Amino acid sequence: NGGRDHWGGLAPLLLAGGGISPGRVIGQSTRDNGEPLTEPVTIPHLVASVMQTLLDVGELRLVQGLPRQILDIAAHDPIPGLWG
Repeated sequence: NGGRDHWGGLAPLLLAGGGISPGRVIGQSTRDNGEPLTEPVTIPHLVASVMQTLLDVGELRLVQGLPRQILDIAAHDPIPGLWG
């Protein structure tokens, strides 16, 4: 009867605010919508985009005791084409 487990490689996402350019569609899927056709946008892309919108990542590196994993994700590339 279908379900997301059959098409787990893709999911739509709507973002607004934070200086994001409106009206953009980023990425493409295969004809059957089963796989990314262009470079996939991953969870680290999304988290890095949010963090770079909310925080100065350069200053974040100076915070003592911050888990290394947070810095690694913050240093990841944001979603390409989201701004500008």
